[in-house]
Parts: sequence; C-alpha cells; structure tokens
Amino acid sequence: MKLQKGDGHYLIALSVAVVMVFGVLYAYFHNFSTDVSTKQDVWGQFGDYVGGLLNPTLSFFAFTGLLLTLRMQRIDSEKADRRHVNEEFDSRLFHLLSLLHASIASLKFFGTPPITADGKIYEGHRAIAYAWWALHHRFVGLDREQSTIYEHSKREFKRWRKDFWVGFANYYETVALTIEYIEKSASEKDKKFAFHALRTQLILEERSILFYVFIFSGEDKYYDVLDRYGFWKKEVDDCLIPFHSELINKMRERSLLAARSQVENVE
Repeated sequence: MKLQKGDGHYLIALSVAVVMVFGVLYAYFHNFSTDVSTKQDVWGQFGDYVGGLLNPTLSFFAFTGLLLTLRMQRIDSEKADRRHVNEEFDSRLFHLLSLLHASIASLKFFGTPPITADGKIYEGHRAIAYAWWALHHRFVGLDREQSTIYEHSKREFKRWRKDFWVGFANYYETVALTIEYIEKSASEKDKKFAFHALRTQLILEERSILFYVFIFSGEDKYYDVLDRYGFWKKEVDDCLIPFHSELINKMRERSLLAARSQVENVE
C-alpha cells in the first residue's frame, strides 16, 4: 500500500509509542520479577506502574497527533482554496480572451483611398491591419521634429480615431478589462503567463494600434503594465519608432499633470 504524504509522521509516532510500551514492560520485568503472579495486589501494583508511566506520555502523543492532524487539514484546505482561486482565474481569463476574439471577429471596415482603391471589405484581423496602415499613412506625412512630434502625431491620431473608433471601442474596452483583471487578480507567476497569452492573441498591427491608443489617451498605467512583460517587442514597421521615447515621455508628463489637476480640484 502506497503511503500518503504526512503518513510518515503517524508511523514515527506509532513506533515511538510501541517502543515506550515495550520499554516500560522491559524495565518492570528486568527490575522485579519475570514470574506471573497470582496475587491480586501484585497485578494492581503492576497496573499502577504501567498506567502511571504510560498514560501521561500516550495522552501527550494523542494530543500532539490531534494538533498535527488539524494542521495538515488546514494546509490541505489552503491548497484547495488556492486551486479554486487559480481555476477561477483561468476560467475568467480564457472567457475574456474569448470575448476579445469575438470582438475582433466582429470588426469590419470598408477600404477607401488612399490606403486602398478597391472598396474591399476588411474583417477581423485584416480589418485591424487595414486600420493600422490607415493610421501609419497619416504618420508618414508628418513633419518629424522632435519638439513637435507629439502634438502633430496626436492630431493625426485624433483624425484617425474619428474614422475608426466606432468599430474599435468595444475591442479596446475588452483589452483594457483583460489587462486590469490580470493585474489585479493574478499572482506574479500567473501574470507572466496571462500577459503572454494575451500577447499571442494579438497580431503586430493590433499591438501597434494599442501602443498609440495608450500614448495619446494618457493610459500610462496600461502601457507600463504591458511594457513590464515585454508586450511591445517586435513592433510592426512604424515610421515613428525613432520618436517612441519622446512620445512615451510626453505621455507620462501629460498623465502626471492630469493627476495633479485632479488632486487640486479635490482640495
């Protein structure tokens, strides 16, 4: 029969108890007599001797065993609770990823010049790729001066947003909800897996669009969380890559100013 985890403690306690019983009996017969007496008072003395030595000791072992059992039950209960929490987290995470997949599948854009002249309908991931190239086309024509790149690119982003945000709103809300859920509910080990799982669901063009959504909406908390887990590596071809550091710094400045303004308004 295979021993279960924790059975070793009970075997040790049982072995010690058996040794003590035989030790008490050995000490009695070694020091007194090995003959079996027929006298009632001798048996009474023997019973007092054995009981006096073994009862407190065995009671101590029984109490210790009870405490050990309660401790193991508490540990098993904590493990079961952690398993339940992990299973619940996994279930909700994959449900959110399913919602994200559904929101992507529902995207639909009509191709228009100058991005395309065929009037083709773009759906799902192809719709996102089309939306990205529409945004990138606006960036290509920018005056790329470092001192004004944030304002100029933000202006073009706002124009792009007017054309595409109706289709993107539900998608973006699902992404934001997924990020918040992972950040608040997952352990550090689970976060690494969860954000990797989220990243694998998004094509390069999606991550590029999200980058600019966070930059120009001031959502630095989302950007920082994803950046911590290498979410922005291997971006798609982007003419503004040389200015990303400047854009990120401007995002942080704007976010800090907004936070200070809120504090002043409360005061």
